[in-house]
Amino acid sequence: MENRAYQQEILARVDLSNTSRDVIKAPTGAGKTYIATQIVHRFLEEGKRVAFTVPLISLVNQTVRSFWDQGIQEIGVMQAGHEMTNHNMPVQVCSIDTIARRRHYPEIEAVIVDECHRRSKFLYEWMDKWNNVPFIGLSATPWTVGLGNHFKRLINLVGTQDLIDQKYLCDFKVFAPSAPDLTGVKVITGHYGKDYVQRDLSGACDDIELIASIVETWKEKAEWRPTILYAVDRAHAGHLAEEFSRNGVPAGYIDAFTPIEEREVIGNQLKNGDIAVVCNVGCLTTGLDWPFVGCIILARPTKSRILFVQMIGRGLRVAEHKDNLLILDHSSSHEELGFVTDIDSDILSEGEDCWAGDKDADVVKVPKECPKCKMLKPIGVHECPECGFAPAKQTDIQERDGELIELDRKMQSITAKNPLDWYAQLLTVADERGYKPAWAYWTVKEKFSDVSLPYLDSNIPRKQPTAEVERYVKYKRIRYAKSRPR
Repeated sequence: MENRAYQQEILARVDLSNTSRDVIKAPTGAGKTYIATQIVHRFLEEGKRVAFTVPLISLVNQTVRSFWDQGIQEIGVMQAGHEMTNHNMPVQVCSIDTIARRRHYPEIEAVIVDECHRRSKFLYEWMDKWNNVPFIGLSATPWTVGLGNHFKRLINLVGTQDLIDQKYLCDFKVFAPSAPDLTGVKVITGHYGKDYVQRDLSGACDDIELIASIVETWKEKAEWRPTILYAVDRAHAGHLAEEFSRNGVPAGYIDAFTPIEEREVIGNQLKNGDIAVVCNVGCLTTGLDWPFVGCIILARPTKSRILFVQMIGRGLRVAEHKDNLLILDHSSSHEELGFVTDIDSDILSEGEDCWAGDKDADVVKVPKECPKCKMLKPIGVHECPECGFAPAKQTDIQERDGELIELDRKMQSITAKNPLDWYAQLLTVADERGYKPAWAYWTVKEKFSDVSLPYLDSNIPRKQPTAEVERYVKYKRIRYAKSRPR
């Protein structure tokens, strides 16, 4: 295999000295394993024994196969009962957890850490003790809080959009047809930055109507593409798999307790068309090599850029007869984080989020939803590339009873800031459902309880409800239904 230009540049820049603490950022499709094998070759030429660590035992055999393909065959595996266990081999492939359990370091002179964004107390202790041995990290998402306290330099030479432009990854399109209402869902700061509390998230997402909508949307848009679905928890994934099967769509299920052999069987079933969808939770985000996947369903909302990029990356690999990746976002994650091609950072975090010091971090340029087909349009695109719909241009000045109200030009979401805009949309909902205009007024008052509202004229021009408004109406309806005595 001939080096791509950016691969050559990465290999030219990486530090192989004994004090190296480099991180190579290589998105899905960049040839991260190939880059790693070239570094291994260089260490071997220097007479150094090398350990290549992976975060999961399920990735050990996959790594061994990749190394064999690149001419590295003197390999030993550190794993109980593995047929390739041989401590005399100059290259040792092992999982971090295996070494941590044994508390016995391999006899090597260089370490390459795959998926180094996954925090490991044992790894960091190892790096501190072996401060005269090179540790080189690899990751598509090296944005973990505190990673810069252990690794010191980030090599970031290629982005996801670059790889799409160069045809090393396929392009994608996103639809956001429905999503849970996340009102009341708590947010905590974890290893990978801020994200939703899983327990709260499960209650918001494991909804009968939303699950039905996910299946209906897939049947309408996915054209039976091999699909990976990301769910909140085991119950949620199980309910989704059941709903797909009930609607004539054969579905598989994978969670953290699914044996490696069974995962491989399910992967082959998806590839061969025996099943159409794999519903999973807590898996299929790292090191998965299923290029045939043509659709990703995000049924699990996230605020974590790391998790978001890892999930979508599972479907971006190119494959025969695959024109693009279809993403069905039932999580509002794109509205929160933007497109996967917009997410990147040149900073290794030393205690804060990589974006904490970025003045634009809270002003995310998010894609706009086509009101007709629900496709998320690229930023700045007016006419929908999917259905051709071009909404009428809206002015930033609204008129009501002779009073002019000018909206802030810097607002990212008018609907999130302006009660009048909500009122115009809620009046449309009221008209469609036969409610009185007073329902729209009191709904606005409840939503904007901290704003002193004047009299609102029900004769103002109506507006088509956005997905955000529709979700809030659904949330109110569900909350009311649950509050009624049974």
